Amino acid sequence: MPRPRSYSVSLDPGERRLIKDLLRKSKSANRRSRCSIILNADESGGKLPTYAEVAKASGVCVNTVIATLRAFNEGGIGAALECRRNPNSDRANLKATGDVQAR
Repeated sequence: MPRPRSYSVSLDPGERRLIKDLLRKSKSANRRSRCSIILNADESGGKLPTYAEVAKASGVCVNTVIATLRAFNEGGIGAALECRRNPNSDRANLKATGDVQAR
């Protein structure tokens, strides 16, 4: 039995066009998959797809679909497409400066 949907997505034509443009222009696989999830989960076409159907159509797992739709419902398109990285994993902090290399 599929998991009941708790996050709904209804896009107006302007939002749908914006997400399609982002999907087409983006080079990031993460951003492309999130755009695909939002477009596939859209309920404005009349059909209510399950999380599993959206995951299969987008090529991701169900947990990614749920996390993306939760972020979309809580913060909009920007929050759903934002890459949330741990600040401690920043590559700039890991690069060695001249002082460190001289030791």
